[in-house]
Amino acid sequence: MASIAEKNTPLGFAGAMHLLRRATYRPSKARANALAGLTPAQALDQLFTFTAPAQAKPIKNTDGSQYFPDFNNPGATFDATYNNDYSYEFINYWLHNAHKSDTIQWKLSMFLHSIYITTYTSVYMQWDNMALLLQYTNKSLKELAFKMTLNQRMIYFLSNYLNIKTNPNQNYSREFLELFTILKGEQIEEGNYTNYTEHDVQQAARVLTGFTGTYGGNVRMNYLDKGLTTNIAGHAPNPTNAGWTYAATNLPTGLCNLAQHDTGNKTFSSAFGGQTINGSNTLTGAYTVYDELQAFINMVFNQQETARNYARRLYRFFVNSNITQEVEIDIITPLSTHLLSTQNGITYNLESAVKMLLKSWHFYDEEDSIVGDEHIGSKIKSPVELMLNFMAETNIATVNPTTNPLHFHNFYNTLRSRIWISGIQLFNSVDVSGYPGYSAKPDYDKNWVTIATLNQRYKSGWIETYLNGYTNNGFTTRLDSPDYLRLSGWFTDPGNADTLIDEIMDLLFPSKPKGLRYGYFENALLNGLSKANWQTTWNTWIADVNNATKKNAVRTAVNRLLLAMARSTEYQVM
Repeated sequence: MASIAEKNTPLGFAGAMHLLRRATYRPSKARANALAGLTPAQALDQLFTFTAPAQAKPIKNTDGSQYFPDFNNPGATFDATYNNDYSYEFINYWLHNAHKSDTIQWKLSMFLHSIYITTYTSVYMQWDNMALLLQYTNKSLKELAFKMTLNQRMIYFLSNYLNIKTNPNQNYSREFLELFTILKGEQIEEGNYTNYTEHDVQQAARVLTGFTGTYGGNVRMNYLDKGLTTNIAGHAPNPTNAGWTYAATNLPTGLCNLAQHDTGNKTFSSAFGGQTINGSNTLTGAYTVYDELQAFINMVFNQQETARNYARRLYRFFVNSNITQEVEIDIITPLSTHLLSTQNGITYNLESAVKMLLKSWHFYDEEDSIVGDEHIGSKIKSPVELMLNFMAETNIATVNPTTNPLHFHNFYNTLRSRIWISGIQLFNSVDVSGYPGYSAKPDYDKNWVTIATLNQRYKSGWIETYLNGYTNNGFTTRLDSPDYLRLSGWFTDPGNADTLIDEIMDLLFPSKPKGLRYGYFENALLNGLSKANWQTTWNTWIADVNNATKKNAVRTAVNRLLLAMARSTEYQVM
């Protein structure tokens, strides 16, 4: 029986590594050691204690200066020409911070982005979109839906700026129901999808008429948050009866052009109980167009199926793509009920729901007598996890972006490109339904490995870049494998081949291979020689650590082992 009940015993090293692999992009031995003695609840409290990002803002590769405003520095002057030339800097920013962060924030930003897909046709609007997702990684999914509907990148990406009362555009309303919230369900008949109907799409589009953006060409509006003050575009502050108190995001937001809004009442189908949402014809007062939008979002999020959809998404993202009937009853149902309930004053509390799932016996595969047989190692890593995890597991030092912005730019461009060809075009999905590894049923994460991407995962050179080094602008990003074994403090006896292989496997693999498979990795280290020979090679270098020839003998052997491990089937999963 699957159990959502809380595991209240210490994680241990293996449990801590499992949590870190699934909840962060930084599964390091130091962090796992620090969490091993904690219960899941205690560890998750730490993972949800968000810290300032390692890199404060995207920067120019020429001088390390900020080239467009963000919520930390809204007074910066936007440099449109730089934006046109270097539109990937905000992705490099995200990759660097995801690699450096010990918290769950950056992993959850990917979870939210995998739902609310947008592209980076406009980098400054996409930056605002990313910043919004980062701010809502520990807040309400329902509140995010309201904010995302007014997010300028989303407004332009899904064409709601074309949605006017005389010519309604259903693009956003359709995707809001079909992809972002309640999903279709089983089709009953043409135009009836169980969870909603075509009539509901049409009525939702009417609710959304007139909601548009304020960007024009290269002109970028100031950072303003609806709820603080009436902005330059003339729309009103947040309604006071929206159902919660909004925190200031300090991000640009869309608005409603009242002249283009359908002010009539909107009546929905029996899928929503025939509910009527009253139209509004005002930007101020007791019931504004923003209250009307809020009423629509309340209606959608009050549905059990919306909560079930988010519960299933969380489960597939963090636990397993296979949702059995047992899991549906024992995990999805209570998790969806939890989302619908009020937790710390809000419904659809993402932090509370994630904690409930990740501290369960089920997540650690410990609800029965066979531990680790179902979930541990059951998920294929995304290309981001594959490449960022290795950097954390092997303690690779990266350049400071502000002191060497050119190397930073070129290194992360190389990494981003390798991730791209391995199956995920970061923040630029080719399909509004999202990245196949997160969205394409029935295989989900299995879609990361295809005929097109398999060779890239194994032989694209990403692992060689780490082992051989990436040199640019006077700095080399490289795993110095001999010093990694000698100085990290993570290895108890590197000269003992069995101990070394076991300890590296503990770091890189969710479970240790045995028998002939173990022998394969052993031979990668020894290369046909004896364990005594490896002990001698190691001891000879340790006695003369400044000798480059002796160090290279160690490096050659260890790099063979790491290369074999990184290219193994065991390393593709977590």
